[in-house]
Amino acid sequence: MKALGPFLLCLVTPVAATSAQVVSVKGGGGARPVRLTPTTPVAPPSFGPGVDYELAGEFVGDSEARDFDGDGWLDLAISSRGGEVSVCFGDGSGSLADKEDFWAVESLYDPGPGGIGSADFDGDGLLDLAVTVAGSYDGLGGYVRKCHVYLNDGDRRFNWSSTVFTHATFASDAAGGDFNEDGHADLAVVASSGFDVFLGNGDGTFGPAIPLQGSNPPTGFFIETHDMDGDGHLDLVAGFGSTFPGTRVFWGDGTGVFSSYLFTGPGFNFSVSDVDRDGLLDLAVAVKDKFPNYSGGLRVYYGRPGKTFEYGGSVGEAFTGPGRLVASDLNADGFVDVLARDSWGQRLFVGQHDGSLVERADGNSLAGAPGSPRGGDWNHDGRTDLVFPWEIIGETPRVRVYLNESP
Repeated sequence: MKALGPFLLCLVTPVAATSAQVVSVKGGGGARPVRLTPTTPVAPPSFGPGVDYELAGEFVGDSEARDFDGDGWLDLAISSRGGEVSVCFGDGSGSLADKEDFWAVESLYDPGPGGIGSADFDGDGLLDLAVTVAGSYDGLGGYVRKCHVYLNDGDRRFNWSSTVFTHATFASDAAGGDFNEDGHADLAVVASSGFDVFLGNGDGTFGPAIPLQGSNPPTGFFIETHDMDGDGHLDLVAGFGSTFPGTRVFWGDGTGVFSSYLFTGPGFNFSVSDVDRDGLLDLAVAVKDKFPNYSGGLRVYYGRPGKTFEYGGSVGEAFTGPGRLVASDLNADGFVDVLARDSWGQRLFVGQHDGSLVERADGNSLAGAPGSPRGGDWNHDGRTDLVFPWEIIGETPRVRVYLNESP
């Protein structure tokens, strides 16, 4: 078994070889073979040339890839800390040229938008947006503790509905999901010293903030919702920095309560996927510094039964300035790969057929791609494409699209 590092302890059930299957994908130009059979050696993914599309505002913030207009094509919402959010609507061809912008500052002195989350907050079948305010202080020196909610009107417009107020300043990211399983989408917002859960009323408004136990005192940066242990209830995965950097999993019980959490180790830039194909979600965490008894690099934690994780070692050198990670089958062989933003560019970790990851500098055609990646199938051919919101200071921000051409 290929080891990730000296501490690899996981046992992976071998994947039975299967013949290539043919699938029909909407908008993909007909059926095409999808390779599910392991190949040796494992090839890196290949992508076509990057194509740029202009965005609104300045100072690119966060992004969210979902189907916002309900047409079956993947879209992309991107915040600009200059004050606007651009929603780029996909047409199934890989183009993101068709966009609508809206102003996401509800107070004259507030900072611009930061993190973005989404869910159907008003129950009309369309995905809405939750946009955090990217700053601790407003233009008058007052504290900012806000996340604005914008409802999708079905005509590619987003209208302000409500504002939730966090206990801590500098709300950096948001995520939506039905945490108490009452049929209404709820909201989790991570801020400078922990985060809060807001239970939804089903109309785009929310109850008061419920501070999450165990999330204080580190500074929060990223938050996502996943069923990490496969019990049917949504859990929260959050990345924290500052004094106590690390990734934590908060276990949900379906009542809206997250009473306990698991700390997986240092590093707050993470991705969630099933790396070893055992049916449980795993974590890949980009670690910048080398702490005592911890190694830098891409640390992998394999999900195990009983709300536990098994450390699988670290891959590659320590990160110097990690950004977003994308975990997906990039080379179309049926196994998860990871593309991770570092200060100098993108780092590629290719999934092996024993559940391990290996960093590949050779064959990494996207090493020089700008910005932090988001993954999705924008041209509906069954492969994972990559998009990178980016900018050069003083110029119009853009999103660069790379379509996957892996065989």
